[in-house]
Amino acid sequence: PLMVFLARTIYSDAPGHNPEDLLDHTRFPTPASLKEHLLAAYIPAVYLHTSPTGRSWNPDRSRRWLSHLAIHLNRHHTCDLAWWQLRNAVPAVIRTILVGLVVGLPVALAFGLAIGPEIGLAEGLIVGLGVGLLVGSDRTGPLPTRTHLQMRGGWRSVLIPVAVGLALGLGVGLMDRLAVGLAVGRAAWLTVGLAFGLAFALAFGFKAPVNMAAASCATQTLTSDRTDTLRRIVIVGFVVGIVIGAPAGTGGGLNIGLAFGLAAGLAFGFDGAWGQWLVLVRFWMPLTNRLPWRTGAFITDAYRRGVLRQAGAVYQFRHASLQNHLAEEAADPTGRWVRCQQCDSGR
Repeated sequence: PLMVFLARTIYSDAPGHNPEDLLDHTRFPTPASLKEHLLAAYIPAVYLHTSPTGRSWNPDRSRRWLSHLAIHLNRHHTCDLAWWQLRNAVPAVIRTILVGLVVGLPVALAFGLAIGPEIGLAEGLIVGLGVGLLVGSDRTGPLPTRTHLQMRGGWRSVLIPVAVGLALGLGVGLMDRLAVGLAVGRAAWLTVGLAFGLAFALAFGFKAPVNMAAASCATQTLTSDRTDTLRRIVIVGFVVGIVIGAPAGTGGGLNIGLAFGLAAGLAFGFDGAWGQWLVLVRFWMPLTNRLPWRTGAFITDAYRRGVLRQAGAVYQFRHASLQNHLAEEAADPTGRWVRCQQCDSGR
C-alpha cells in the first residue's frame, strides 16, 4: 500500500513524470531499487504544490529539514516527533552556552544598572551558568506542564516546593556573599531565601505534567505550556522582586528587587519545555539551517501534506521506511547511520 501511494503521488500530481518508467528493468532491476526511487522522489513531488494552508516551501530545503528531523528520531530510537524533545537534537554543551547567555545577559544588565557593572557581571555569570548547566545536564528535557489553580496532593505539594525553594534561595544568597562580595547581613540573606521559597512554591506547587495520552494535538500542548511558562515567569519575578525589594524601601532597594525578580523569573521560565523550545529549536536550529525559522508552521504543513501523521500530542513520519530513507540520504558528519529498529519492527 505504501508503494502504491508513493507512485500515485509522484506520477499523478507531478507534471512530466511518466509512470511507464517504473517498468524499466534496467533502471530498477529489483524491488528494493524501485522502492528507493519512490521514496527519493516522494518529497520533491509533494512540495511542488502549495499546501492546503496556502504556504509554499522550497522542495530541496524541505527535504533537508525533514532529514534532520529523521536523523534526530533515529538517533533516539523513536518514531515520535515531540516538540519538547527536539531540544535533545542540540548538543549538551551548546544547550548550556545558549541558555546561559539568554538568561545571564539580561540578569547582568539588570544588576549592572541597579548596583554596578562588576556586580552585574558576577550575577549574570552565576545565574546564567547555573541555569545553563541545569539545562545542559538534563538528557531527557522537561515535559509540557499545565498550571492548576487548586492545591494538588494536599499541603505536601506546596510544602516540598517551599523547602526546596528556601534551600535554593539560601544557596543563591551564599553565592552572592562569596562570589560577589556584597556586604549583606543575615537578614538580607534570609530574605532572599524566603523570596525564592515562596516563588518556588507558586511556580511548582500548582503545576502538573500534561497527560500526553489525553492530549488531542501537539499545538494544544505547546500553547498550554507557553501560557504556563509566561505565567510562571511573571509570578516568580513579582514575588521575588516584592519580597526582596520592599523591605529596602524605594530607590536602590526596589531596583535590586527588580533585578532579583528578573533573574528568578528567567531561571524558572527557561527550566520549562517551552523556554528551551524557544531558545534551542526556534532560534538555534534555524540559525544553523537545520530547521526553518517558522518551525511550527513547517511541521504543521508537513502534516497537512501527508508527510507526517499525528498521534495525539506527537507527530510521526508517514512510514518508518520514509523516516529511515530521509535519515540515510542526508550527509552525516560522523559517518554513522542508525536505523530506527523500533519503527521497523512496529510497522
